[in-house]
Amino acid sequence: MLTQCSHCKKTYNLSIAELQSCSTELFCPHCEEMLGRLKLFKSDFFFKSEKNASSYWFLWTLGFFLCLLLFMAQVYVYAHNQLAQNPQQRIWIEKNCRIQLCKLPVYKNLDEFEILHGDFQLKDNHHYVFQTVLSNQAEFKQNYPRIKLDLLDFSGQVFAERVFYPREYLGFEPSQPMPASETIEVSLDIAAPTQKVGGYTFELI
Repeated sequence: MLTQCSHCKKTYNLSIAELQSCSTELFCPHCEEMLGRLKLFKSDFFFKSEKNASSYWFLWTLGFFLCLLLFMAQVYVYAHNQLAQNPQQRIWIEKNCRIQLCKLPVYKNLDEFEILHGDFQLKDNHHYVFQTVLSNQAEFKQNYPRIKLDLLDFSGQVFAERVFYPREYLGFEPSQPMPASETIEVSLDIAAPTQKVGGYTFELI
C-alpha cells in the first residue's frame, strides 16, 4: 500500500497499519513532515527526527519579538514627529531622546496659548496701538506664534489685514522657543488707514 505525505504529496510503499502501530517517529525525507510511527521498519526513505517541539516554540517566540521590535522601531522613526505633538506621548519621547541624544521638533499647539488681554485704540489721530498679552500654558516650549490682525469697517467687513511675525512684536529674532508658562506683552504701533476703522479681530497662527 502506498502512503502519501499530506504536506508535499510524496508517496511511499508503507501501509497505514504499520504507521499506526509503530513507536518511532518517522518523517518524510522530502519535506521533513511527520508521517506516523513505524516499528522495526528499515528503509532509506525515512529517518528519526532529532528536532524538538520546544526548539520550534523558541524560534517562533524569538521571531515574534524581533518582528515586534522592528515594527516599534519603524513607528518611532516615521511617526515620532507626529507623536511628539501629543502631550502624553511627548513626555515619554523626550525622556527617551535624552538617552539617545536625538532631537525632537518643537511642540506646537496654538490652543495652549492663552490670550489674557487685547486692545486696539487710536492715538493722536495719527496711528493706532494694538496691545495684547500672551501666555504659553503648555508643558513644553513652543515657537512664538504669528499674530494675524484684521481691521473691520462699520459693517463688520474686513478691509485690511496683516500678519505680524515674532521678530516684529518682540523687537528681535528669537533664538529659542517660548518657554512653558511664560507670559509676554505685545504692543504694536499701526499706521492709521485712510478708511475709518469700525473694529478689529486678531488670532494666533
